[in-house]
Amino acid sequence: IIALPLPVEVSAITPLQSAPPPIPPPTPTQAQSKVPTINEDDLMRAVVRIRCKNISGSGFSINSNGLVLSVAHVVIDAIEKGVETCDIIFPAKHPSFGFFSEAHYRKGTILAPQETKKLYKEQALDVAALQTSFLENDPVFPKEFPYINYPFCGPNTLGDKILLFGYAANL
Repeated sequence: IIALPLPVEVSAITPLQSAPPPIPPPTPTQAQSKVPTINEDDLMRAVVRIRCKNISGSGFSINSNGLVLSVAHVVIDAIEKGVETCDIIFPAKHPSFGFFSEAHYRKGTILAPQETKKLYKEQALDVAALQTSFLENDPVFPKEFPYINYPFCGPNTLGDKILLFGYAANL
């Protein structure tokens, strides 16, 4: 048996003699102090599942008319096959157990499908917009859809770094 040396520096695996000083928390900026109290149930009602044939993803409704933002990689296969609609599924909160699950299925039309495809393929811009359709005499959403109505990204926050975490596929 031949032992090969590892390309690891000893200093990389030895413990530090003293811990680095703690980093103080950032002081709130004016933009951070203006963020309203967030109602988590309102946000959950506006987060939707998008299903285009056998491909699913997530998105969120941004206005009461059911305009939904998502990612292009969820809808691109449908666009390439000439299909311009997908299911948009709004959640409902279980009255006894308090969790949200898929409940209200609506048809969503992919807006500007050819432009979405072009931006995705040529510029790697992974964004898509869909318009949710109202049902006639809809008992659940008679006049408006739930939507995210929080001013998170005002003009003074442009350029801020944003980190997103989640389980879009419910894995």
